[in-house]
Formats: sequence, C-alpha cells, structure tokens
Amino acid sequence: MPFMMLGAVLGFLAALVLAYTGPADPTLTRESILGFFTVAFAIPGRYSRRCSC
Repeated sequence: MPFMMLGAVLGFLAALVLAYTGPADPTLTRESILGFFTVAFAIPGRYSRRCSC
C-alpha cells in the first residue's frame, strides 16, 4: 500500500513539473494541463507493480 501511494505522489509531482515548466498555451490553463497529466501519470503510477513471474 505505501508503494502504491508513492507511485501516485511521484506521478503527481511529474505532472506538476510538466504543467508549470512547459510553454504557456493560450487555449489551455495550467490547471487543466496539470489535471490531464495527473490522470496520465498518477493513476498508472498507483497501479503499477513489478511482476514476480
């Protein structure tokens, strides 16, 4: 469980960096970009596990 939360937090931090360091887009707000990248990075980061096959 702690590793799942760590993956979600790291995904959110990556989204935060991408949203606020990239070039400004007049058609999108920084918050909408942050929301998109949070979904794109935090959710897969939360559910990713190493396969012990």
